[in-house]
Amino acid sequence: MRRLTYLLLAFVLLAAPALAQQQYGSIAGTVVDNQQQPLPGVTVTLSGPAMQGTRVAVTDAQGRFRFVPVPPGKDYSLKFELSGFNTLEQTGIIVNLGKETPIVAEMSLSQFAEAITVTAEKIVVDTSKSTVDTTVDWTLVDTLATNRNFQTMMQMAPGVKAGNNPYVHGSSNDSNSYLIDGVETTDPRTNTWGTAINWDTIQEAQIQTAAFAAEYGRATGGIVNLVTKSGGNNLSFTARWIQQDVDWSARGGIEKETGQKKPLTASDEKRPSFTLGGPFVKDMLWFYFAYEKRDNHRNFGRYATIQDAVSKTQTTGRTNYVGHYFSGKLTYQINPSHNLVGFYNEDPITLDPLRGGWSGPNWNSSAEQQQFQGGNNASLQWYGVLSPNVFAEAKYQYHRQELNVTPLYGGFGQTPFMYDLTAAYYYGAAYYDYRSKRDRDGLNLAVSYYLDTATGTHQFKAGAELLWLKPEVGRIYNPAGYYQTRNLGQTPFRRYLWLDQVRANRTEQDYQGIYVQDQWKVGKATFNIGVRAEATKLRQNTDDEVLKFDFSDMIAPRLGFAYDLNGDALRVSLGRFYTLASNYIADYFNVIPTHQQRWDWRGTCSLDGRNIWEYPDSCWRLVYDVPTAAGGTTLDPNLDPAYQDEFVAGYEKLINPQFAASVNYVYRKVKKTIDWYDPEDDGEGIITNVPKTGKNWSEYQAIEAALRKRFGPDGFQFIAAYTYVFDQKNWAANWWNALPGAFIGPYSELSRWYGRAESKHEVKFNGSYTFPFKTIVGLSLFWQDGIYYTPTGTTPDGYSYPLAERGSKKFGNLWEGDIHVEQPFSFKGVRFAAYVDLFNMFNNQFRTARYTRQCSVYDPSTGSCTPDSAYFRPTAWQAPRRLQIGFKIEY
Repeated sequence: MRRLTYLLLAFVLLAAPALAQQQYGSIAGTVVDNQQQPLPGVTVTLSGPAMQGTRVAVTDAQGRFRFVPVPPGKDYSLKFELSGFNTLEQTGIIVNLGKETPIVAEMSLSQFAEAITVTAEKIVVDTSKSTVDTTVDWTLVDTLATNRNFQTMMQMAPGVKAGNNPYVHGSSNDSNSYLIDGVETTDPRTNTWGTAINWDTIQEAQIQTAAFAAEYGRATGGIVNLVTKSGGNNLSFTARWIQQDVDWSARGGIEKETGQKKPLTASDEKRPSFTLGGPFVKDMLWFYFAYEKRDNHRNFGRYATIQDAVSKTQTTGRTNYVGHYFSGKLTYQINPSHNLVGFYNEDPITLDPLRGGWSGPNWNSSAEQQQFQGGNNASLQWYGVLSPNVFAEAKYQYHRQELNVTPLYGGFGQTPFMYDLTAAYYYGAAYYDYRSKRDRDGLNLAVSYYLDTATGTHQFKAGAELLWLKPEVGRIYNPAGYYQTRNLGQTPFRRYLWLDQVRANRTEQDYQGIYVQDQWKVGKATFNIGVRAEATKLRQNTDDEVLKFDFSDMIAPRLGFAYDLNGDALRVSLGRFYTLASNYIADYFNVIPTHQQRWDWRGTCSLDGRNIWEYPDSCWRLVYDVPTAAGGTTLDPNLDPAYQDEFVAGYEKLINPQFAASVNYVYRKVKKTIDWYDPEDDGEGIITNVPKTGKNWSEYQAIEAALRKRFGPDGFQFIAAYTYVFDQKNWAANWWNALPGAFIGPYSELSRWYGRAESKHEVKFNGSYTFPFKTIVGLSLFWQDGIYYTPTGTTPDGYSYPLAERGSKKFGNLWEGDIHVEQPFSFKGVRFAAYVDLFNMFNNQFRTARYTRQCSVYDPSTGSCTPDSAYFRPTAWQAPRRLQIGFKIEY
């Protein structure tokens, strides 16, 4: 243990690469004379609206200089001064998150004091990085029709599939990491997004989709870096009003295949928000506050009865999304070399009804639940330049979050939760009452060291990341039980009962990550070499250790190479990335009295019309009675952590100062994941690595191309992307990290369950044009070549059975276009704007889901199939055209 402590301290106190990429960018360059010889001793002064005061550097013997860290922003200026030379000033310099902006300055001799100004504004192509990322600037997103959530920014990047928790390069929806101002805000329980913020707070987003540096851990999908605004030396203010109305939306049309009316999916909301930023003390203490109210009421489609579920006849329901977002930020410059940043955010939201509104149409209103979600984040960060070659930072983070799902109506505990296998329909009372607190504290430490030599430069970085997770979770299943039926609720089939239930249990998880990396530049070549080691420990509710992975169990090398082709970039990388073992595992080993019973219908009792749950136990056969926690599950003593191997090769070309193109090849493979495994279907599982067959858990190969045009004098800006997926297969699309549940039941290991889940082709465009008369038109376009599905049947023992290889069938292409039209004007320094957002402007109502159960009863032993009359009927469609209006005031 003592050796490990010394090793950790050594990693932290030694050194490593280019700045804290989680929050900042950098500027580095060379100053030469008009004979292209390096100029030492040049005084270089950096200034800009996103930083406090000015900073000064002096070029070395090779004419080199560097500024790190530099807050992301535009309109930076560099002034170059040397006795006997003309003063040179470069303006319009752009700094992006996690990127190094290269500068070459040429100074000329002069007998006279003359200042020369050069505008250097251009898109940033970092020729030293191996990471595949997309920078999304506020200048672009504020001119598009959006739902004002950061997932919109994620979806602009190539290789990212849209969703509430987007899928990145074939990974699951719980494989991403979400950072706000460099602080982890990912849900500690589900590993999905865990914090919402006011859209107007975001200054810039960096979407990393592959080849992450060693300083990043616990993500195998993508990493979202959001940088929030920090105020400034001048007072700034934004007030916004957004409104949408159901009556402004198109109606659901008639489904041609069935002649049925599609449900209306539209919202009512009046959505005010404001931000306020400025100085408490100029160049010393800045503030920024933001508030946004949410009061959304959205229509959705629902099957009101079991009969409607069979005929796929939907009626319109209504769900509510109510709460607010608030954040505050203070930026304090202790002196030009040291800064403190404090950040606070809260986002309480209530959703009701939950199931029909967010889980799909197959829920009767009697089984409805409501959800409360949200919490608060607080962080304190220090960063300082300790010497011209040493930069250090420390961050403390505090995350408090709740997610509670409770019965919305009465009957819980008196009436059971019901599910009809024939209609695939839920009814009765609510399934469970769930309460959870998801607490996490964290500490990040990092030191960077910059070594310049005559033959090249090194940017070393070493750091440690410590997390303490303390989830407190309790789920009370309906005390009256969960009953499964057939034949539209007429025939009993199976029931589950939970006895001696406990409200809540607290478990704990510790995580440590240490890393060291070097960005070594030799001429035009850059070698990005790093390694990350991770460890985690899980304890159950009596503080006994359940699982432990040491640093030696999770060593993740990251190797990258980049080459500067006269301003263009060639990149190759190879790396390993570990996932964090789910703290759900500890729940299975809690010491509690709760046990679960499964009973199957004997078929010996006559059906006499009474409620199914009123038949005596003699009509049922007890299949098992097992503990839900300690005693009901074992842990594989040879359990290995789950990891992903990745290879990436890419090329990025700077076409002109404001236009760049890139192409990347991405290959990913996950051999095994961790799951609760119960193929015998006896209720007693094992936490183990799956699959047990020779197949991988997932594979992904794709090539993607992107075009980026930053805003310039021509008024045009956009991000366009195309992705072609050569091969993509996995066992489960969702929840790879939070125990996916893909290997439960006697048919779970059928090779047919392994297959494609993503479409092969996807095209997207997000751009805007500002006309000479200031009118702004933004356009978002999306197209993909269809949705893959698997026909299934329900076996006599109630399990789903694949009738073909997963994803072997496909239906329908999808495409959509959204437009934003805005007219700004100014009056005495105050900027006003009125705009209209039109979503799905062509009113496409393509089918997005179909009922894919081909057999209501399928017998694997004989291959007999009782046809399901609803097979392949459409069940979901694109939301019809809708309109929202907005008004904005900025100062």
